Amino acid sequence: MRNPRRTVLKIQGIRTVIEKRGETYLGFQTNGHADFAPVGQDIVCAAVSMISIQTVNAIEALTTSAVTAEMKDGYLTCRLQTDSPEAQLLLKSYELGLNMILQEYGAQYIQIEYREV
Repeated sequence: MRNPRRTVLKIQGIRTVIEKRGETYLGFQTNGHADFAPVGQDIVCAAVSMISIQTVNAIEALTTSAVTAEMKDGYLTCRLQTDSPEAQLLLKSYELGLNMILQEYGAQYIQIEYREV
């Protein structure tokens, strides 16, 4: 009897997990690189980076919500510490933007998941 080979699936591209409790957004975590094009020319990676960083900055600058964020190469996490209607709108906008990128470029470059917390 042959030993079956174990297949390990490597998720390629950017993976974003949006955390929610019911219909309330709590934050997100995004990591990875799109590998759509060479470094410096990767418009998918640039778009996801821009929308992710902009969302954190907008929550901090334009709302009364407190947010914690951590960023390093290929990784950004954002978590609301206090909520506001404006922060919810910005996180919904973030989700919309990610879905537009996904529709335009495909799941081989970006995956969006949801986690109920």
